[in-house]
Parts: sequence; structure tokens; C-alpha cells
Amino acid sequence: MGVTALDASSALVIIDLQLRRRGVTQVVLAGLTTSIGVESTARAAYEHGYQITLAADAMADLDVAAHRNSTERIFPPSARPAPPPTS
Repeated sequence: MGVTALDASSALVIIDLQLRRRGVTQVVLAGLTTSIGVESTARAAYEHGYQITLAADAMADLDVAAHRNSTERIFPPSARPAPPPTS
């Protein structure tokens, strides 16, 4: 059975048990349409109790203002940006 949702939140519900069995407590999110797909996936992960790290340089949105709103106002209470890569 495939997941046909716009975001991965439906998939997260399906794989939550598998993640917990493996002791996963943190997820790293990236993707397109920050204000829709990434945002709803972050909410689902947060509601399931996961720590959320954002790969901000691997996220984008067609609407720059919506992307900025998500990264500056929506995500900070529940997610943190990934640290910059080291050389």
C-alpha cells in the first residue's frame, strides 16, 4: 500500500511503530514546499514526540514569504535548524 498524501505525515503514522522499535527519537526534515509539506510533516513528527532537526538548506518553497514565515515563526517552537556543515 503506497502513501498518496501531499506530505510525509501520513507515512509517519504508518512508520511510527517501526521507528520506535528501532529507538529513533529524532527526525531530520528537508523537502520542497516548506509551508505545506515540510510544515505538516514537522507537526506530525512533533505530535508523535520526535525531536525535529531541519535541514534548512535543503528546504524550499515557491513563495519566499511563506518559506520565511515557516522557518522564522512556525518552526522555532518545535524544531531546530541543523548545524552548518564542518570542513
